Amino acid sequence: MQPYPGALDFLRAIMAAGGSNYLYTHRGESVFKALEAYRLTPLLTDVLTSLDGFPGKPAPDALLHLLGKHGLPPEDRKS
Repeated sequence: MQPYPGALDFLRAIMAAGGSNYLYTHRGESVFKALEAYRLTPLLTDVLTSLDGFPGKPAPDALLHLLGKHGLPPEDRKS
């Protein structure tokens, strides 16, 4: 697995603008090695994987967890 072209710059731009980046993936432990290898770890505020025990996508449980944990109301989104 590897990041999409431009992903590193995109994540940096979000952080530079005061935003946060979150990752929710169906992968397990392997994702942490990949994030480290591509130097993405410091650009992510939080990461949820299959190891966290949430139901698979498209169930909203993991996303709702991230919203609650980081104080982001689900209705507060930009169109």
